[in-house]
Amino acid sequence: MSPTAAQEAAESLTGERSAELAKKKELIPDYNLRWGPVSFQVLSSFHAEFTDNALNAPVMRSSDEVLRPEVKLNSYWPITDLNALTLSLGVNYEYYVKNTQLNSATPLISPGSEVALLLYVKNFRFRFHESFSYLQTLYYGAAFSEAGQFISLSNIGVWGRIDNVAGFTADWDLGALVLSLGYDHENFISTLSLLDYLTHTSEWLSWSAGFVLGPGLRSGLETKARWTAYDTGQLPDHWRARVGPFAEFSPDSLVTVRAGGGYESVLIPRTASPQTDATPYYGYARMTHTVNDWFSYALAVAHENQLGWVTANLETTWVGFSTPLKFIDKVELNPGLAYGVAKESGPTYNRTFYHINYDYIQASLGVVYHLGERWTTDLRYDYIQMDSDQTFSHFYRNRINAGVTYRF
Repeated sequence: MSPTAAQEAAESLTGERSAELAKKKELIPDYNLRWGPVSFQVLSSFHAEFTDNALNAPVMRSSDEVLRPEVKLNSYWPITDLNALTLSLGVNYEYYVKNTQLNSATPLISPGSEVALLLYVKNFRFRFHESFSYLQTLYYGAAFSEAGQFISLSNIGVWGRIDNVAGFTADWDLGALVLSLGYDHENFISTLSLLDYLTHTSEWLSWSAGFVLGPGLRSGLETKARWTAYDTGQLPDHWRARVGPFAEFSPDSLVTVRAGGGYESVLIPRTASPQTDATPYYGYARMTHTVNDWFSYALAVAHENQLGWVTANLETTWVGFSTPLKFIDKVELNPGLAYGVAKESGPTYNRTFYHINYDYIQASLGVVYHLGERWTTDLRYDYIQMDSDQTFSHFYRNRINAGVTYRF
């Protein structure tokens, strides 16, 4: 790392110097369509997929071919030197050749937006943010979500949901000590009546104190609390909170390591008995390392409690690994591997008790070839397997996906 880069890495998180550095790091998006101050990017793609288990069924497996055209519009509006508004809209359709009952009557849409405003005042940095997303996806069996989370729902069909998060974070830099405070308000709305019980609002509170122990080394205490209230009352309103130490090591821009853990509690009122038996701890570790221009990797492992899909709580332990490779000109290889074990138990939306233990594994290998400045082709193989202690709640699936994308 150059002396200039080392000096910038050691700068305060707040103040005028930090604001100047933030301006230098602001990247101009690769959008080539413009309307006044707003830049646009239009992506069109067509993918064809083969799967040997279209319904993620444990028995009576049904193979199928899926055709998936998609158009996506991204926009970027730089409000100030430090702040920008991003908007996106995706429209796609999934056509199942054999299992035509899976075909939706309308295209699937996924609009979203995000705005973040930064404010620097002496030793304080304030970040105000708001993000909105609306997703429509087909769920006819357990699968990974767009964010990589394992969703254990099945026989759902087209599921639309709105997720809006707004809040702020404030950092107070005292030199060797940085204090941070955050608040978020979340609205999650299911547009499918079958899953109305998942509609909820959440209030997030977070606080941390980090001590600078040396160049690129920071450690301290972090806390987080969340109150969740369900609109229909079919799942119990509850608190969840965690507190524990953390450590972060980033000697340069190429390596980042962070780990933490401590006490975690899910406080479901006893009037909503039977109680969940969540373990009273959490822990995580993640590392990213860019070795050189063609090799990098990311590794993450965690144990945590999160909102469940059938009950109020899902306890999960997982590990994930990915390593993008770019050692061939115009070619990218993207292997990945994830494994997890999970337990969901407690009172359900229909006031019965539900309990399931399951584990899952996902392996993938993708290849992307850049045909030119605007054309790319890709080929991807995925394998997913879920095993559980419940009858007919296990499956495995192979999937091959190939397509082409054009960026206007």
